[in-house]
Amino acid sequence: MDGEGSHQDYKLTFDFEDSEAKLNLVKDVIAMANAGGGEIIFGRNETEIRGIDIEVAKALDSAKVADLAGNFAKPVNLNISHEDYSLENGRIVRTVRIAAAEYPIVMADIGNYMDKASRKNQHVFQKGDIWTRHSSKTERATYGDIRDWIEKAKRSEREAVLSRITKVIDIPDGAEIQIVQPSAVPALDTPQRRLEYAAKQRIVKPSYVLSRGDLLEFFIHRAELKDTLTEDELSLILASALRRTATLFWWLTLVDDKPDLVLRELNYCLDAADRDKSDAANSVIELAAIYADDQQLDRLKVRLAASRYQHFREAAATWDGRAAQLAKLRDRILKAKHQKHLLSEMAPSDLETTATEMAILCQGKSASQARQLGDLTRVIWSKVSIHAKTIRS
Repeated sequence: MDGEGSHQDYKLTFDFEDSEAKLNLVKDVIAMANAGGGEIIFGRNETEIRGIDIEVAKALDSAKVADLAGNFAKPVNLNISHEDYSLENGRIVRTVRIAAAEYPIVMADIGNYMDKASRKNQHVFQKGDIWTRHSSKTERATYGDIRDWIEKAKRSEREAVLSRITKVIDIPDGAEIQIVQPSAVPALDTPQRRLEYAAKQRIVKPSYVLSRGDLLEFFIHRAELKDTLTEDELSLILASALRRTATLFWWLTLVDDKPDLVLRELNYCLDAADRDKSDAANSVIELAAIYADDQQLDRLKVRLAASRYQHFREAAATWDGRAAQLAKLRDRILKAKHQKHLLSEMAPSDLETTATEMAILCQGKSASQARQLGDLTRVIWSKVSIHAKTIRS
């Protein structure tokens, strides 16, 4: 059976008389709405489909669920529906679908219940909590979640503005002007189209880079993207991954025959106007040690030392030579582990599968998972890139 995720949750049983269960249901419903919508399926889990009684289903009517959630998150207008599937045992599986919230929903009241064993009040959520889904878990929103919501809203507004832009030109005498309907904003319903649109954004604004969430999404869909990537799209991905490094080395496997593209993005990163470059300093010196010749490397070090960004100046001050940098990279690759297994001993197909699973977990904003994904992509790169010979010797 398929499993739970950011947009799907299972509940094998449900007791509407259980105050704790009801409050957790409220929390899950709000989290689904904040995470872009999803569904809660009652009467099954990942291994068993048991169904629920008709009386339980009546209590889980979508309107009642919406009213229950609204009691703790006012004002809120939740769009909830439900669908049933009948089992041969006379029970049903109920799917409650929650539409995406237009704006993040904040808990407006405390969710407390009396624990029967301890006879003490326990709380499921507090007033002011913002809940969302991280993989298959309902968790409090992080700074990264809020930033992603803001970036999504900015993208939507930008697309709306672009759709209304009118081009003004000089026209010859005697010509007529006609008002026509503007063409629609291109549909951004696939990773390919979203990446194509993002690459065009960088042409308009050279400092534009992808968000952490976008990079992870494109990485998760890398199999369907890799054979269609244009050079502009690759450049945008590399520029973005230099700053958010978890997937960087995997993308480098796609530019094995384009070291000049890598060096171009390294140099551009030193002058780019964005300030989101705290991780880029380490990326620049790591990739320079691999891809730059001696003269190019010397020029990069001079530019790092003269940079107006402190992280770049510190990287130049601590630079201890190409050989030492490559030795650090080699050591990191050879020592990298996942679940106590050396990554360097895993088959390429297993590495790719694990990388996808880890990227999905990284969408939950886990810093430790991001570092593990960075180790894993370095190992994949070391196995397939012709440039990895620099660390094998």
